[in-house]
Amino acid sequence: LIFNGKKKDNDVFVNARNNYPLISRFFPVYFYNWDWPFPYMNRVGVYFKHPSNINVTRVLSEKYFCSTSKTKRAYEYNLYSYNDIIVVDFDKNICQ
Repeated sequence: LIFNGKKKDNDVFVNARNNYPLISRFFPVYFYNWDWPFPYMNRVGVYFKHPSNINVTRVLSEKYFCSTSKTKRAYEYNLYSYNDIIVVDFDKNICQ
């Protein structure tokens, strides 16, 4: 499981953050790139190990990844599945 990019903030949170800038310090960005999501998911009961044996940069830059992966496009992210690797692309910029 690989995460690319940052999850879009909720509109209500964006409004609150704009009106009360201090509030953003209490809500860290958990789904930002490769390291943060795993401790967060473990804390809420979803157990995935960090892909320590995978070179994330290499996987995301390989040319065949985009043409051979199964793709699911959603409003907030694109989801790619290739062999035993799943990529959640919040930035939607991997396979353009």
